[in-house]
Amino acid sequence: MYSKDLLDYIEEHSGDEPQRLLFSTNKNPALDIRLAVSTIISRQKMKFKNPEWSLTKGLVFPSVISTEQSSSAITALYKSQIFSNSVVVDLTGGQGVDSYFFSRSNEHVYYTEISPELCKAAKHNFSILGADNITVLNQATVPGKVSELLSTIKENHTTPVKVYLDPSRRKDGNRIIGLAQYEPDFLKIKEELFKFTNHILVKISPMEDIKAIIRECENISMAEVVSVGNECKELLLHLETGCNIPQEQIIIRAVMFKGDVGKKIFDFTFFQEENTVVTYCSQLDHGYLYEPDAALLKAGAFKSLSQAYGLEKIARHTHLYISKIMSEDFPGRTFIIKEVADFDKSNIRNLKKRVPKANISTRNFLLSPEQLRKRLGIEEGGDVTIFACTLESGQRKLVICNKAR
Repeated sequence: MYSKDLLDYIEEHSGDEPQRLLFSTNKNPALDIRLAVSTIISRQKMKFKNPEWSLTKGLVFPSVISTEQSSSAITALYKSQIFSNSVVVDLTGGQGVDSYFFSRSNEHVYYTEISPELCKAAKHNFSILGADNITVLNQATVPGKVSELLSTIKENHTTPVKVYLDPSRRKDGNRIIGLAQYEPDFLKIKEELFKFTNHILVKISPMEDIKAIIRECENISMAEVVSVGNECKELLLHLETGCNIPQEQIIIRAVMFKGDVGKKIFDFTFFQEENTVVTYCSQLDHGYLYEPDAALLKAGAFKSLSQAYGLEKIARHTHLYISKIMSEDFPGRTFIIKEVADFDKSNIRNLKKRVPKANISTRNFLLSPEQLRKRLGIEEGGDVTIFACTLESGQRKLVICNKAR
Protein backbone atom coordinates (compact mmCIF):
# COMPACT_ATOMS: atom_id res chain seq x y z
CA MET A 1 0.00 0.00 0.00
CA TYR A 2 2.86 2.36 0.85
CA SER A 3 6.15 2.13 -1.00
CA LYS A 4 9.22 0.68 0.66
CA ASP A 5 11.07 3.89 -0.26
CA LEU A 6 8.58 5.98 1.73
CA LEU A 7 8.72 3.70 4.79
CA ASP A 8 12.53 3.62 4.63
CA TYR A 9 12.60 7.43 4.38
CA ILE A 10 10.44 7.73 7.50
CA GLU A 11 12.77 5.45 9.48
CA GLU A 12 15.90 7.16 8.19
CA HIS A 13 14.68 10.65 9.10
CA SER A 14 12.68 9.86 12.26
CA GLY A 15 15.01 12.00 14.36
CA ASP A 16 15.21 14.94 11.95
CA GLU A 17 13.58 18.34 12.30
CA PRO A 18 10.15 17.98 10.58
CA GLN A 19 10.07 21.54 9.25
CA ARG A 20 13.43 21.05 7.56
CA LEU A 21 12.17 17.90 5.85
CA LEU A 22 9.23 19.80 4.35
CA PHE A 23 11.68 22.07 2.55
CA SER A 24 13.27 19.02 0.90
CA THR A 25 10.14 18.09 -1.06
CA ASN A 26 11.73 19.00 -4.40
CA LYS A 27 14.68 16.70 -3.71
CA ASN A 28 12.35 13.69 -3.39
CA PRO A 29 9.52 14.28 -5.88
CA ALA A 30 8.56 10.60 -5.92
CA LEU A 31 7.88 10.52 -2.18
CA ASP A 32 4.95 11.94 -0.19
CA ILE A 33 7.11 14.03 2.13
CA ARG A 34 4.10 15.56 3.88
CA LEU A 35 2.89 12.09 4.84
CA ALA A 36 6.38 11.21 6.05
CA VAL A 37 6.57 14.37 8.17
CA SER A 38 3.10 13.82 9.60
CA THR A 39 4.14 10.30 10.59
CA ILE A 40 7.37 11.49 12.22
CA ILE A 41 5.56 14.20 14.22
CA SER A 42 2.83 11.74 15.24
CA ARG A 43 5.35 9.21 16.46
CA GLN A 44 6.93 11.83 18.67
CA LYS A 45 3.52 12.74 20.10
CA MET A 46 2.76 9.06 20.75
CA LYS A 47 5.99 8.44 22.66
CA PHE A 48 4.28 8.45 26.06
CA LYS A 49 0.65 8.31 24.94
CA ASN A 50 0.95 5.09 22.94
CA PRO A 51 4.50 3.66 23.23
CA GLU A 52 3.74 0.45 21.31
CA TRP A 53 2.66 2.35 18.21
CA SER A 54 5.43 4.91 18.56
CA LEU A 55 8.07 2.17 18.48
CA THR A 56 6.53 -0.08 15.82
CA LYS A 57 8.34 0.36 12.51
CA GLY A 58 6.29 0.77 9.36
CA LEU A 59 3.21 2.44 10.86
CA VAL A 60 1.91 5.49 8.98
CA PHE A 61 -0.01 8.46 10.41
CA PRO A 62 -1.42 10.90 7.84
CA SER A 63 -3.01 13.33 10.33
CA VAL A 64 -1.28 14.96 13.29
CA ILE A 65 -4.66 16.27 14.51
CA SER A 66 -6.07 12.72 14.54
CA THR A 67 -3.04 11.64 16.54
CA GLU A 68 -3.61 14.41 19.08
CA GLN A 69 -7.29 13.46 19.39
CA SER A 70 -6.69 9.71 19.55
CA SER A 71 -7.05 7.75 22.77
CA SER A 72 -4.00 6.85 24.82
CA ALA A 73 -3.08 3.20 25.15
CA ILE A 74 -4.23 3.24 28.80
CA THR A 75 -7.70 4.63 28.09
CA ALA A 76 -8.16 2.53 24.93
CA LEU A 77 -7.29 -0.62 26.85
CA TYR A 78 -9.78 0.34 29.56
CA LYS A 79 -12.54 0.79 26.98
CA SER A 80 -11.67 -2.56 25.41
CA GLN A 81 -12.54 -4.16 28.74
CA ILE A 82 -16.00 -2.55 28.67
CA PHE A 83 -16.80 -4.37 25.44
CA SER A 84 -15.64 -7.99 25.28
CA ASN A 85 -16.61 -11.10 23.31
CA SER A 86 -18.71 -8.94 21.00
CA VAL A 87 -18.73 -7.49 17.52
CA VAL A 88 -17.71 -3.85 17.94
CA VAL A 89 -18.61 -1.17 15.40
CA ASP A 90 -16.33 1.86 15.73
CA LEU A 91 -18.27 4.50 13.82
CA THR A 92 -15.55 7.16 14.09
CA GLY A 93 -12.35 5.24 13.40
CA GLY A 94 -9.85 8.09 13.15
CA GLN A 95 -6.29 6.95 13.86
CA GLY A 96 -7.59 3.49 14.76
CA VAL A 97 -6.25 3.22 18.30
CA ASP A 98 -9.60 2.32 19.87
CA SER A 99 -10.43 -0.15 17.10
CA TYR A 100 -7.08 -1.86 17.60
CA PHE A 101 -7.57 -2.30 21.35
CA PHE A 102 -11.19 -3.42 20.88
CA SER A 103 -9.90 -6.09 18.49
CA ARG A 104 -7.82 -7.63 21.28
CA SER A 105 -10.83 -8.54 23.41
CA ASN A 106 -13.63 -8.96 20.86
CA GLU A 107 -14.58 -11.34 18.07
CA HIS A 108 -14.50 -8.74 15.30
CA VAL A 109 -14.24 -4.95 14.88
CA TYR A 110 -15.62 -2.79 12.08
CA TYR A 111 -13.60 0.40 11.73
CA THR A 112 -15.54 3.06 9.79
CA GLU A 113 -14.12 6.42 8.76
CA ILE A 114 -15.10 9.12 6.24
CA SER A 115 -11.48 9.99 5.35
CA PRO A 116 -10.02 7.74 2.61
CA GLU A 117 -6.51 8.69 3.74
CA LEU A 118 -7.12 7.59 7.32
CA CYS A 119 -8.76 4.37 6.10
CA LYS A 120 -5.75 3.53 3.95
CA ALA A 121 -3.39 4.14 6.86
CA ALA A 122 -5.55 2.16 9.29
CA LYS A 123 -5.69 -0.88 7.00
CA HIS A 124 -1.92 -0.73 6.57
CA ASN A 125 -1.26 -0.27 10.31
CA PHE A 126 -3.65 -3.01 11.43
CA SER A 127 -1.86 -5.42 9.09
CA ILE A 128 1.54 -4.60 10.59
CA LEU A 129 0.13 -4.86 14.14
CA GLY A 130 -1.36 -8.27 13.36
CA ALA A 131 -4.94 -7.16 14.01
CA ASP A 132 -6.52 -9.35 11.34
CA ASN A 133 -10.02 -9.26 12.88
CA ILE A 134 -10.66 -5.64 11.88
CA THR A 135 -12.61 -4.69 8.77
CA VAL A 136 -11.89 -1.18 7.46
CA LEU A 137 -14.81 0.64 5.83
CA ASN A 138 -14.60 4.06 4.19
CA GLN A 139 -18.02 5.59 4.82
CA ALA A 140 -19.72 8.44 6.62
CA THR A 141 -21.71 8.02 9.82
CA VAL A 142 -25.03 9.41 8.63
CA PRO A 143 -28.66 8.34 9.08
CA GLY A 144 -29.62 5.56 6.68
CA LYS A 145 -26.04 4.50 5.93
CA VAL A 146 -25.61 3.43 9.54
CA SER A 147 -28.69 1.21 9.36
CA GLU A 148 -27.44 -0.43 6.16
CA LEU A 149 -24.08 -1.19 7.75
CA LEU A 150 -25.43 -2.51 11.03
CA SER A 151 -28.08 -4.58 9.27
CA THR A 152 -25.40 -6.31 7.21
CA ILE A 153 -23.23 -6.89 10.29
CA LYS A 154 -26.20 -8.38 12.16
CA GLU A 155 -26.76 -10.83 9.29
CA ASN A 156 -23.11 -11.93 9.28
CA HIS A 157 -22.64 -12.40 13.03
CA THR A 158 -24.52 -14.13 15.82
CA THR A 159 -22.43 -12.40 18.51
CA PRO A 160 -23.99 -9.29 20.12
CA VAL A 161 -23.15 -5.98 18.41
CA LYS A 162 -21.78 -3.05 20.43
CA VAL A 163 -21.31 0.46 19.07
CA TYR A 164 -18.56 2.97 19.89
CA LEU A 165 -18.42 6.63 18.87
CA ASP A 166 -15.73 9.24 19.39
CA PRO A 167 -17.31 12.24 17.59
CA SER A 168 -15.20 15.13 16.36
CA ARG A 169 -15.20 17.99 18.83
CA ARG A 170 -13.46 20.53 16.64
CA LYS A 171 -14.76 22.88 13.98
CA ASP A 172 -12.50 25.18 11.97
CA GLY A 173 -9.71 24.33 14.40
CA ASN A 174 -11.72 25.39 17.47
CA ARG A 175 -12.99 23.18 20.28
CA ILE A 176 -16.74 22.55 20.36
CA ILE A 177 -18.84 22.32 23.52
CA GLY A 178 -22.39 20.92 23.32
CA LEU A 179 -23.45 17.49 22.06
CA ALA A 180 -25.62 18.82 19.21
CA GLN A 181 -22.53 20.36 17.58
CA TYR A 182 -20.53 17.11 17.53
CA GLU A 183 -19.83 15.41 14.21
CA PRO A 184 -21.55 13.03 13.88
CA ASP A 185 -24.45 14.21 16.04
CA PHE A 186 -25.06 10.93 17.87
CA LEU A 187 -28.29 12.28 19.39
CA LYS A 188 -29.82 12.15 15.90
CA ILE A 189 -28.76 8.57 15.14
CA LYS A 190 -29.12 7.10 18.64
CA GLU A 191 -32.54 5.52 18.08
CA GLU A 192 -31.38 4.18 14.71
CA LEU A 193 -28.42 2.50 16.43
CA PHE A 194 -30.63 1.00 19.13
CA LYS A 195 -32.39 -1.09 16.47
CA PHE A 196 -29.21 -3.15 16.19
CA THR A 197 -27.46 -2.86 19.56
CA ASN A 198 -28.34 -2.56 23.25
CA HIS A 199 -25.16 -0.74 24.28
CA ILE A 200 -23.58 2.41 22.84
CA LEU A 201 -20.39 3.86 24.29
CA VAL A 202 -19.71 7.53 23.47
CA LYS A 203 -16.52 9.45 24.20
CA ILE A 204 -17.24 13.15 24.68
CA SER A 205 -15.18 16.17 25.65
CA PRO A 206 -13.94 16.16 29.27
CA MET A 207 -14.82 19.88 29.21
CA GLU A 208 -18.55 19.12 29.11
CA ASP A 209 -20.72 19.63 32.19
CA ILE A 210 -21.86 16.17 33.33
CA LYS A 211 -25.16 17.32 34.82
CA ALA A 212 -26.02 19.26 31.66
CA ILE A 213 -25.18 16.22 29.51
CA ILE A 214 -27.41 13.95 31.59
CA ARG A 215 -30.29 16.41 31.18
CA GLU A 216 -29.72 16.59 27.42
CA CYS A 217 -29.22 12.91 26.58
CA GLU A 218 -31.64 10.12 27.41
CA ASN A 219 -30.88 6.39 27.94
CA ILE A 220 -27.70 7.02 29.96
CA SER A 221 -26.97 4.11 32.32
CA MET A 222 -23.62 5.42 33.56
CA ALA A 223 -21.17 8.29 33.00
CA GLU A 224 -17.44 7.77 33.55
CA VAL A 225 -14.66 10.30 34.03
CA VAL A 226 -11.26 8.79 33.23
CA SER A 227 -8.03 10.37 34.42
CA VAL A 228 -4.41 9.40 33.82
CA GLY A 229 -1.73 10.80 36.11
CA ASN A 230 -4.20 13.21 37.74
CA GLU A 231 -5.28 14.67 34.39
CA CYS A 232 -8.80 14.21 33.01
CA LYS A 233 -8.56 12.46 29.67
CA GLU A 234 -12.01 11.17 28.76
CA LEU A 235 -15.68 11.44 29.60
CA LEU A 236 -17.57 8.30 28.60
CA LEU A 237 -21.34 7.88 28.32
CA HIS A 238 -22.95 4.45 28.43
CA LEU A 239 -26.26 4.44 26.56
CA GLU A 240 -28.48 1.37 26.86
CA THR A 241 -31.73 0.44 25.17
CA GLY A 242 -34.80 1.28 27.24
CA CYS A 243 -32.74 2.69 30.11
CA ASN A 244 -34.85 5.20 32.02
CA ILE A 245 -32.89 5.62 35.24
CA PRO A 246 -33.82 8.90 36.98
CA GLN A 247 -31.11 11.48 36.35
CA GLU A 248 -30.14 11.78 40.01
CA GLN A 249 -29.73 7.96 40.29
CA ILE A 250 -27.38 7.45 37.32
CA ILE A 251 -24.03 6.05 38.42
CA ILE A 252 -21.18 8.55 38.04
CA ARG A 253 -17.85 6.72 38.02
CA ALA A 254 -14.40 8.24 38.46
CA VAL A 255 -11.72 5.96 37.00
CA MET A 256 -8.23 6.99 38.03
CA PHE A 257 -4.98 5.61 36.56
CA LYS A 258 -1.71 6.46 38.27
CA GLY A 259 1.57 5.15 36.87
CA ASP A 260 1.99 1.40 37.20
CA VAL A 261 -0.13 1.02 40.34
CA GLY A 262 -3.30 0.18 38.42
CA LYS A 263 -6.55 2.05 38.73
CA LYS A 264 -8.89 3.25 41.45
CA ILE A 265 -12.64 3.54 40.98
CA PHE A 266 -15.10 5.69 42.90
CA ASP A 267 -18.86 5.46 42.23
CA PHE A 268 -21.60 7.78 43.43
CA THR A 269 -24.88 9.33 42.30
CA PHE A 270 -25.98 12.94 42.32
CA PHE A 271 -28.75 11.93 44.75
CA GLN A 272 -26.12 10.66 47.20
CA GLU A 273 -24.01 13.77 46.69
CA GLU A 274 -26.95 16.08 47.30
CA ASN A 275 -28.11 14.27 50.45
CA THR A 276 -24.76 13.58 52.11
CA VAL A 277 -24.06 15.52 55.30
CA VAL A 278 -20.42 16.45 55.81
CA THR A 279 -18.44 18.12 58.58
CA TYR A 280 -16.56 21.28 57.69
CA CYS A 281 -13.43 21.93 59.70
CA SER A 282 -13.71 24.81 62.14
CA GLN A 283 -9.98 25.40 62.14
CA LEU A 284 -6.95 23.96 60.40
CA ASP A 285 -4.37 22.21 62.52
CA HIS A 286 -1.61 19.67 62.11
CA GLY A 287 -2.61 16.40 60.50
CA TYR A 288 -3.15 15.36 56.90
CA LEU A 289 -4.47 17.29 53.93
CA TYR A 290 -5.97 15.54 50.90
CA GLU A 291 -6.25 16.79 47.33
CA PRO A 292 -8.70 14.68 45.23
CA ASP A 293 -7.75 13.28 41.85
CA ALA A 294 -8.85 15.39 38.88
CA ALA A 295 -11.45 12.77 37.88
CA LEU A 296 -13.22 13.16 41.24
CA LEU A 297 -13.26 16.93 40.95
CA LYS A 298 -14.64 16.75 37.41
CA ALA A 299 -17.25 14.18 38.42
CA GLY A 300 -18.41 16.36 41.32
CA ALA A 301 -17.87 13.82 44.12
CA PHE A 302 -17.27 16.46 46.78
CA LYS A 303 -19.42 15.48 49.77
CA SER A 304 -19.57 11.80 48.79
CA LEU A 305 -15.79 11.59 48.95
CA SER A 306 -15.72 13.17 52.40
CA GLN A 307 -18.17 10.64 53.76
CA ALA A 308 -16.58 7.62 52.07
CA TYR A 309 -13.16 8.27 53.60
CA GLY A 310 -14.26 9.79 56.91
CA LEU A 311 -12.67 13.17 56.22
CA GLU A 312 -13.56 16.73 57.14
CA LYS A 313 -14.01 19.10 54.22
CA ILE A 314 -12.28 22.44 54.48
CA ALA A 315 -15.29 24.34 53.11
CA ARG A 316 -18.33 23.95 50.89
CA HIS A 317 -16.49 25.37 47.87
CA THR A 318 -12.96 24.43 48.92
CA HIS A 319 -12.45 20.89 47.68
CA LEU A 320 -9.67 19.90 50.05
CA TYR A 321 -10.01 17.53 53.00
CA ILE A 322 -8.27 16.92 56.33
CA SER A 323 -7.95 14.25 58.99
CA LYS A 324 -5.83 13.45 62.05
CA ILE A 325 -5.14 9.86 60.94
CA MET A 326 -3.85 9.22 57.43
CA SER A 327 -6.25 7.56 54.98
CA GLU A 328 -4.00 5.03 53.22
CA ASP A 329 -6.04 4.53 50.06
CA PHE A 330 -7.34 8.05 49.37
CA PRO A 331 -7.72 8.56 45.58
CA GLY A 332 -5.53 11.61 45.14
CA ARG A 333 -2.53 13.28 46.75
CA THR A 334 -1.91 13.19 50.50
CA PHE A 335 0.14 15.78 52.40
CA ILE A 336 1.42 16.22 55.94
CA ILE A 337 0.47 19.64 57.31
CA LYS A 338 3.57 21.33 58.73
CA GLU A 339 2.25 24.83 59.37
CA VAL A 340 -0.94 26.87 58.96
CA ALA A 341 -0.62 30.63 58.54
CA ASP A 342 -3.17 33.40 58.18
CA PHE A 343 -3.14 35.19 54.87
CA ASP A 344 -2.21 38.59 56.25
CA LYS A 345 0.42 41.27 55.72
CA SER A 346 2.85 39.78 58.22
CA ASN A 347 2.88 36.33 56.62
CA ILE A 348 2.91 37.73 53.11
CA ARG A 349 6.01 39.69 54.05
CA ASN A 350 7.85 37.03 56.08
CA LEU A 351 6.86 33.61 54.71
CA LYS A 352 9.60 33.52 52.08
CA LYS A 353 12.24 33.66 54.83
CA ARG A 354 11.00 30.29 56.13
CA VAL A 355 9.89 28.86 52.79
CA PRO A 356 12.06 30.29 49.99
CA LYS A 357 10.89 27.71 47.45
CA ALA A 358 7.56 25.88 47.13
CA ASN A 359 4.87 24.55 44.83
CA ILE A 360 1.72 26.67 45.11
CA SER A 361 -1.91 25.66 44.68
CA THR A 362 -4.99 27.81 45.29
CA ARG A 363 -8.50 26.52 46.03
CA ASN A 364 -11.50 28.84 46.44
CA PHE A 365 -9.07 31.71 46.86
CA LEU A 366 -8.95 35.31 45.67
CA LEU A 367 -5.62 34.88 43.82
CA SER A 368 -4.38 32.48 41.17
CA PRO A 369 -1.23 30.42 41.93
CA GLU A 370 0.83 32.76 39.72
CA GLN A 371 -0.53 35.87 41.44
CA LEU A 372 0.07 34.40 44.88
CA ARG A 373 3.61 33.36 44.03
CA LYS A 374 4.40 36.89 42.91
CA ARG A 375 2.80 38.31 46.07
CA LEU A 376 4.77 36.00 48.37
CA GLY A 377 8.02 36.27 46.43
CA ILE A 378 8.58 32.52 46.66
CA GLU A 379 10.48 30.57 43.99
CA GLU A 380 8.84 27.64 42.24
CA GLY A 381 9.79 24.03 43.05
CA GLY A 382 11.17 22.12 45.99
CA ASP A 383 9.57 19.60 48.36
CA VAL A 384 7.11 22.01 50.00
CA THR A 385 3.57 22.65 48.74
CA ILE A 386 1.55 25.66 49.87
CA PHE A 387 -2.23 25.40 49.59
CA ALA A 388 -3.96 28.77 49.75
CA CYS A 389 -7.62 28.24 50.62
CA THR A 390 -10.72 29.69 52.25
CA LEU A 391 -12.41 28.12 55.29
CA GLU A 392 -16.18 27.85 55.70
CA SER A 393 -15.96 30.84 58.06
CA GLY A 394 -14.44 32.92 55.26
CA GLN A 395 -10.95 32.98 56.79
CA ARG A 396 -8.13 32.72 54.26
CA LYS A 397 -5.27 30.39 55.15
CA LEU A 398 -1.90 29.30 53.81
CA VAL A 399 -1.32 25.60 54.52
CA ILE A 400 2.35 24.60 54.28
CA CYS A 401 2.73 20.89 53.56
CA ASN A 402 5.10 18.09 52.63
CA LYS A 403 3.93 15.25 50.47
CA ALA A 404 3.07 12.16 52.53
CA ARG A 405 3.26 9.66 49.65
